[in-house]
Amino acid sequence: MKKWLSIVGVGLVAFSSLVCAQDKANLRSVYNMMDDKQYEKAAHKLQGLVKQYPKDADVRYQFGLSLLRMHKFKEAINVYKETIDISDSYSRYATFDIGLAYAGLEQSEEALKHINHAIHAGYTNFDRLKNEPLLTKLNNHKTFKFSPEQQYKEFTAHNNIVVPYKTILPTHFDNNKTYKGMVAFPPGDYGKASADWMVDKLFNNHDNDEWIITVVLAPEKGLINHPAHHALNDLMSHQRKKYKIADNQFHFLGYHSGGAPAATYSQMSSDYVNGLTTIGNYYWENWKDSSLKNFSAKPTHLFLGEKDKIGIEINQRAHDIFKNEGMMVELKIFEGEGARITALEDGQLYKHLQ
Repeated sequence: MKKWLSIVGVGLVAFSSLVCAQDKANLRSVYNMMDDKQYEKAAHKLQGLVKQYPKDADVRYQFGLSLLRMHKFKEAINVYKETIDISDSYSRYATFDIGLAYAGLEQSEEALKHINHAIHAGYTNFDRLKNEPLLTKLNNHKTFKFSPEQQYKEFTAHNNIVVPYKTILPTHFDNNKTYKGMVAFPPGDYGKASADWMVDKLFNNHDNDEWIITVVLAPEKGLINHPAHHALNDLMSHQRKKYKIADNQFHFLGYHSGGAPAATYSQMSSDYVNGLTTIGNYYWENWKDSSLKNFSAKPTHLFLGEKDKIGIEINQRAHDIFKNEGMMVELKIFEGEGARITALEDGQLYKHLQ
């Protein structure tokens, strides 16, 4: 899985050259190097890109990540702090990685302080929290709690890409009835631990009378690329045939970094999509005004927590442009909530999707 493509959830989509809000470095080759564990090679390239694009927070973040993987922990901490200075939108991700660097330095107290601060700030990449090797250095590594593991099926598309997914059926499901369809993209690296969290907190064990929900995980070579896009279309066709989906279309929902595939594929698979919801999504930051103006007119919900000031600023801009273009769009700010909106958990999400 191309985990590096989803760590931050902003500026990482393969199609970003079409929508980028400002001149940014093309990091596709860097992501490939990181996936292939060529960290020294990636760091060398990123060091040059930092000089070329000094205000590009993603370049600096990836530079910090390459140093982290090379176990240059003190250098990584300094670069991550610079990243936060450039862009607050990277704060909880860089703070989490600073915690990992302190774990690598075997400073458990500092490590836990930064990791817990990131989680408190709304860090929802449970894939990294569960699978990160550096966390094994912490004395009380077992203190982190995860949602119960779910069971996922595997769908093999026509292009042989295997997409893990889980179908959540309405309470008292009746195969003869027609239901609304939803495709949900989890936060984090679009992996199992983050999907487990989404299923447990948003969808499971609640009174759902209306929705057939398909939770999609990233296939082996990543979620946001053209082969995966075609595989997702095949999966939706499969769900259309298996269940009675209203209008044969789906509402796309993305939580945090899940907003990137939700928004991107709502355009690329427009025949399948009748609406979009993003929760705490920073992805709009990278879209030019002209690209937002050309966004296909799907009813769109933008959900933010009141304390997520950066997220509100990013989404307010998108909302205003959508509104001016005559789109049906809602910007809903949840009072007292942060980046993780607990008011949408325990079955409360459904009532906000009417």
